[in-house]
Amino acid sequence: MSTILRFFTGDDNGFVKSAKCTLSEENSGRKPEEIPVEWTKIEERTDLGPVQRMVLSKETDGKRLLAVARGRGTTMLHSLDEGYPVIQEWSEPRYKQGDRFVGVHSLSSGTLTCTSNGHLRLTPSSDEASSSSSSSKASLPMRLTDMRVAYEDSHYAYGGNEVELSVWDLEKTFSQTPSVSNNNSSGTKRKKSKSADLFPAEIWRAKNLANDFLSLRQPVHITSLAFLRNSGNSSHHLVTGTHSGAIRRYDTRAARRPVNNWENIAKSGGVRHIANGLNEHQIFVSDNTSSLLSLDLRTGRPLYSYHHISGSITCVAPTSTNHIASVSLDRFFRIHTAPSPPTKAGENQSVLNKAGVVIKAFTKSTPHVVVWDAEVGFGKDEDLSSDEGDEVWDNMEINENDSEEGAEYTATSEDDSEPDRPTQKKKNRLA
Repeated sequence: MSTILRFFTGDDNGFVKSAKCTLSEENSGRKPEEIPVEWTKIEERTDLGPVQRMVLSKETDGKRLLAVARGRGTTMLHSLDEGYPVIQEWSEPRYKQGDRFVGVHSLSSGTLTCTSNGHLRLTPSSDEASSSSSSSKASLPMRLTDMRVAYEDSHYAYGGNEVELSVWDLEKTFSQTPSVSNNNSSGTKRKKSKSADLFPAEIWRAKNLANDFLSLRQPVHITSLAFLRNSGNSSHHLVTGTHSGAIRRYDTRAARRPVNNWENIAKSGGVRHIANGLNEHQIFVSDNTSSLLSLDLRTGRPLYSYHHISGSITCVAPTSTNHIASVSLDRFFRIHTAPSPPTKAGENQSVLNKAGVVIKAFTKSTPHVVVWDAEVGFGKDEDLSSDEGDEVWDNMEINENDSEEGAEYTATSEDDSEPDRPTQKKKNRLA
């Protein structure tokens, strides 16, 4: 049985491409670089700078869009129809030299973008090719490195260089007036409330770690963050990676300081990228050299790592097939096997040793981002044709112990050995 997967990549030359590949048992004996990848060019706007962020929207009104944020302040929305036409394009006028996009997310109300200088913009979808007059704007702290939106699209979080992790209410961000000073004009001292330092739409802000053994303040430098999946209300559970190589887990209902602080997870150059796994208690972490590993959030220990990578992994895209796609500075697009973590924390599991690369394709330019198209393949492109359906019926066997009226039919196809695998007619469950 084969599975078709499609991904979208963006590189430093401004190219946006589609990569379609097939995972099948027939390719089990082939080298990763020998398995073909079907590439399709979507956009070649080299004049707009490198692709910095990209996201695939959820399906609304029968349409799905690909949002691409580029290095000169331009964001484009591509339709997934034939030819991938651009249906909307706008620029961020506050974008300055040295600025870059640190977040782009698709919401039901439009597309949310954020730059490293704190320029937040919500642009509603429009049929006009260029429209930003109705956009809503807000200003966040500067020196940001990452911004993510919670899965229920109600909250977002950011962090950066000397910018603590902070969670905001998305709706209030664009409805509240700018933050006011907390100075007391009367000159009298008042007791500070817990929310005295928060901005109007800010819900929660992390607190720095305690001073080190020399009583020196510890630096704050968040390089990547993510809202955790499979944790009830995901807006309360977050994880960050730091320039020092630490992974910190937060629960906004429990404390302002991290509930877990695992040092030296990224050995070289600090954490570069964090991505959620599709399994509970699992995230993927890359550093600034060539390390990519799966981390168990119950123990803070690596489950497994990937070898034979010669460049830093810049982005990871998990799929629902226990595979992940990655792009790296060595100009390779890879698909890795991603075994599930053990049911019990700390339990040995031999399948974890099977993590490796199944597809490897060289790209002419350096890719920066990759996203998975959950609607192509894996339950959508694998519908049985009429000939394949006849083969299944020909393989049916009649149970001779039953009467002719209540005859029982049993399929003898290869799928019987995989009862947990989705059937051909089952719709994709992942948003």
